[in-house]
Parts: sequence; structure tokens; C-alpha cells
Amino acid sequence: MEVSKETVQASFELSRIAEELVGIKSALLQLIGMLNQNMNINNQEIPLEEPPLPEPNEPVPSILPETEPVEQPETEPEPLPDVEPIKKPEPLPRDSTSRSAFIRPI
Repeated sequence: MEVSKETVQASFELSRIAEELVGIKSALLQLIGMLNQNMNINNQEIPLEEPPLPEPNEPVPSILPETEPVEQPETEPEPLPDVEPIKKPEPLPRDSTSRSAFIRPI
């Protein structure tokens, strides 16, 4: 069985490309490992140092900045309007226009 010159060249070229791909794969895996290691280092919690507590006889420093007091105007409640008390309605006189005049006895 004879193999053409092009087939042999293509086979060598494919082998060379495969070797390059293996090298690229190794480099990528190393980079992924390095990135993973950096992420693990960065994600570790660094304990923060708490400030020392003041001694009992020391004055406590103010957390808020000192500001001038704001004077609020004195307001008086508004007087309620004069309202007349509600009167109970007077009953309507019974006359021929009342409802009972329209009811027929049975």
C-alpha cells in the first residue's frame, strides 16, 4: 500500500499541532491553578484588630462630630374650629304623605 507525500506531510502536521495543543492545555491548567490559589488567598478573612477599650476613668471620645445645636421654633397647636354639636332630628309628623298612609290593611 502506497502512501502519498501529502498524506505523510498532513500526518506530521497533525502530530505537531497535537503537541502544541498539549502544551497549551498544560499552560492553561497552570494558569487556572494559580488563579484559584490567588482567589483562595484573597477570600480568606483577615481578622481586624479591635481598638482598645478606654479605661474607666478616661472620657469617651465622641463618635459624632460636634455641631451647633439647631434651635427649633416653638409651635402652638392650632385652635380647633367652633363646631356646633349634632342635634337629634325631630320625628316627622304622620300625615297623608307618610309611608303608613300608603300601606293597605289586609
